[in-house]
Amino acid sequence: MLYFLINPTTLLYITAISATFFIGLVLFTVRYGIKYKRLLDEKNSYLIAFQKLYTIMASTVTLEETAQKLTNAIAFELGFQAGVLTIIDKQSNSLKRIAVSQTPEGIIGLKMFPVPYKSIGIPLTYTGNLLIRAINEKKPFITHNMIDLFVPVLPEVIISNIQKVMKIKTSFVYPIFYHNEVIGAMIFSISGEEHEIPDLQREAIMRIMEVVGTVIERVKVYEKLALTSQSLAIANEKLKELDKIKDDFVSIASHELRTPMTAIRSYAWMALNRSDIPLSAKLKKYLERTLISTERLIHLVNDMLNVSRIESGRIQISPEVFDLQSLIQDVVSEVELKAGEKSISLKVNYTNLPKVFADLEKIHQVLLNLIGNALKFTPKNGNIVLSLMSDGMFIQTTVADNGVGISKDDISKLFQKFGRLDYSYTAAAATGGTGLGLYICKKLIESMGGKIWSTSEGMGKGSQFHFTLPIASKQVINQASVNQTLREDGMMPLEPTAI
Repeated sequence: MLYFLINPTTLLYITAISATFFIGLVLFTVRYGIKYKRLLDEKNSYLIAFQKLYTIMASTVTLEETAQKLTNAIAFELGFQAGVLTIIDKQSNSLKRIAVSQTPEGIIGLKMFPVPYKSIGIPLTYTGNLLIRAINEKKPFITHNMIDLFVPVLPEVIISNIQKVMKIKTSFVYPIFYHNEVIGAMIFSISGEEHEIPDLQREAIMRIMEVVGTVIERVKVYEKLALTSQSLAIANEKLKELDKIKDDFVSIASHELRTPMTAIRSYAWMALNRSDIPLSAKLKKYLERTLISTERLIHLVNDMLNVSRIESGRIQISPEVFDLQSLIQDVVSEVELKAGEKSISLKVNYTNLPKVFADLEKIHQVLLNLIGNALKFTPKNGNIVLSLMSDGMFIQTTVADNGVGISKDDISKLFQKFGRLDYSYTAAAATGGTGLGLYICKKLIESMGGKIWSTSEGMGKGSQFHFTLPIASKQVINQASVNQTLREDGMMPLEPTAI
């Protein structure tokens, strides 16, 4: 009813106001809707840029490739006409350009430079360059004159012409950060004024620079590691060559030494035991020393030959099934005379055990070496006990003595090549040693699938040497038959072990 009370003029006025309000509402919605959409588009472009940066970070490429990908990603995604990435070169104390965006303007500008672009280096001491200022002051700068980015390297006339052809009006300079340290700077150029770049985008670029710094440092570390690995590989090959030359020399020299040493030992023994004239006490003493020294040298030569053959893979392991306790009894019989010279008790604790699967000849030498060491380092009237035990898969043999013992610091040195101990186990040996016997034992035992180690409670408390060998089960024997290779040419036996 109110409608009929309003005159036509008033109605027309209300209608006009309503229409104006509606049009204003539509314009407001459109305006801010477009602005909101633009804001979403900008944020989306930043997210895409960040995503591409992290994708680049995940790929293992060179610094040059990474720099190019980074520069392209930022320039294209954020809408810059050109982008440049520079890195501090500490060796030349300058700022080096390493990448230019492959945008149309970037390609045009790159072709116009009179010198290779990547050869341009700005001295870090030249504070008149805007890039150097951004690095020193750790903050971004804006310039409308590209010469600010190239002084003092290139003349103004050339840079002005390049800027004109590229149609660049404004350039932004941002320092690149890595852990709060500036490692370089980036240039972003547009054909418009600086106010065309919103604050949100400028803030995003600052955060992007931190990601860029992380990516660059990661790739630099990767390149250094790759270079180091390559250098180590080359050095390793050279060491292998030197090691082979050394092994060949040791083998040849040992053979050449052993022949005259064997003759000297034989003549010394003949002169000492089969002389056709009476020997004075002094001459007899000299001959005995000659014989002992010659035997030591022959033993050293034998050990060196064995090490050379083991390390070059020229020792054939021929496993078989045998009774370890019977072998131990044979070895004990061989050394009983030597033990009797020092009145040392040599005892074996026998038990009912299965047979082992190993190379009988090599285990014979291991036992001779371990028992021989125990005899050397156990005082007169001492005790040496051999015992065996099994866990169902391996048989463990232990050679224990109550001799000089080993310090805890020296135990780890025992099975190394030339592992002589100055103040421990070998120091008490009047006859010395080569320092190779235990190393040879370790290599032989491990080649047969066992382990060897030593224990001691300390100096003066004796020592125990343990080694394990696999029990001769069907599985072990079958596996060995699969892995065993035929004896090849060049395979050599072990030289005998001395007690």
